[in-house]
Amino acid sequence: MILPEYWLQNRVLILGGIIILLIFYFYSALRNYKTLINLYKKTDISSVKPPISVQAANYVFLQNKSSCFTLWLIRCCQSGFITLHYEKGGAPWSISQNSGAVKASEQDKALLSQLFIRNNTLSLDSSFSDPVSEVLEASDHLYEAVKAKNRSFMQRNMGSFPAWIVLGGLFIESFFLSSLYSTPGLIVICIALTISTGVFIYSLTYLFQGFFNGQHIMSLIMLIVPFMIMVGVHWGLTGINNGGFYFATCFYPDVVMSIALIVYLAPRVPKEPFLLEQIVAYQKYLQSESSVIEQELSWRIGLEVFSSVFSSRWIYKGQIPDWIKSNESDKQYLIEALHTSFPASVNTSIYGSVEVKHKSTIRHNKRL
Repeated sequence: MILPEYWLQNRVLILGGIIILLIFYFYSALRNYKTLINLYKKTDISSVKPPISVQAANYVFLQNKSSCFTLWLIRCCQSGFITLHYEKGGAPWSISQNSGAVKASEQDKALLSQLFIRNNTLSLDSSFSDPVSEVLEASDHLYEAVKAKNRSFMQRNMGSFPAWIVLGGLFIESFFLSSLYSTPGLIVICIALTISTGVFIYSLTYLFQGFFNGQHIMSLIMLIVPFMIMVGVHWGLTGINNGGFYFATCFYPDVVMSIALIVYLAPRVPKEPFLLEQIVAYQKYLQSESSVIEQELSWRIGLEVFSSVFSSRWIYKGQIPDWIKSNESDKQYLIEALHTSFPASVNTSIYGSVEVKHKSTIRHNKRL
């Protein structure tokens, strides 16, 4: 099958027009990135807590199942429903159910029953790549309930389906362009280049919030590997036939893949930006505080404050919370572990220890 002569003569102009149309079509989703960048830069620090619950603020701020479930566990600990256990080692965190759980709400009782259906103690550690089934099921149900309860706060998602359709068409076209550019296997080269670009764009979007909430150094470090993968693949494959085919063929799938992923992973923002401004202002306040008290732990963990090893130093004031049982006597070390390794353990329990999943940044979580 040979491509029409008209298409071959005008494809650069046509494809350029299609890409411009996609950008205009997805403008509202792309604009969310600019909105959040401006919000992070211009919002002043405020010690006033947002006028919503910490669970609702966590959803509006992050929209992340793992973070949502981590915060729920902390709330259950503070309410006396469960006890958190810490022991140094490969799987340091576990939870046990307390008899006081009978006072929990119906939703909490149902979730606790799912968690402790087999044993009264549950280790937050996965086996190889498999998640902990009890944690996965409970987190799924919790996240659906939180989404339903807070849906009224958020703008609607914008689907990226048109961009994926265009991308598929470009892959099909590249199959017929191999002979034109004397490049056998052009479709394979095109797919490899596009995937490497997608890996970098996905990582960049995944780490989007980290560039503005005090974790920019860690975010840059985490971008090194996907950036090197993209550069290495492009450097190696575009050397074929002196790379004359790239801007004629593979450049367009790269651009369309970038648009599709940026839209698919576009951060959702509340209908009222003022609500997000209050959350960011309070998050900045917590980030700037050099001392930590027990009453703020749920907000700090829910808004992912001090979750990076490159964050500014802080000191925990007060005693070790009675809902944490551990032989560790260094309270500073223990509370730092609560901020870092505990959310990581919950994430591993939900997704497994091998597969890296979504994203603790302010963005959508459509697949969840």
